[in-house]
Amino acid sequence: MDYLNEGSFERRKNQKIVHAEALCEMMEALTKDTWFTDMIAKVRSRQEKGGAIIMCEYLDKLEEKGEKRLASLLEKLYALGRDEDAKLAVRDEKARVRLYEELCIC
Repeated sequence: MDYLNEGSFERRKNQKIVHAEALCEMMEALTKDTWFTDMIAKVRSRQEKGGAIIMCEYLDKLEEKGEKRLASLLEKLYALGRDEDAKLAVRDEKARVRLYEELCIC
């Protein structure tokens, strides 16, 4: 949302997420990743306790998830001695997706 509002992430505002469930459902619809809707209960619990979730925090969690996923893929590939596939995963998005599926990394 910050990106759409500002045109970049350079000047993120600390916008509170008001409709967390709708945001999570929209993100799942856009990405086909259920991680977003799996996060609804956590977000709702935090909001019920009076805590706010801001958009940049939400995006940081997404980025962290992606980094962990890539690290897991690379770790498995190196453990299997598939160094060339590891290099390919870093350079080629389609190959990376194929390798995630092959090695069952959700």
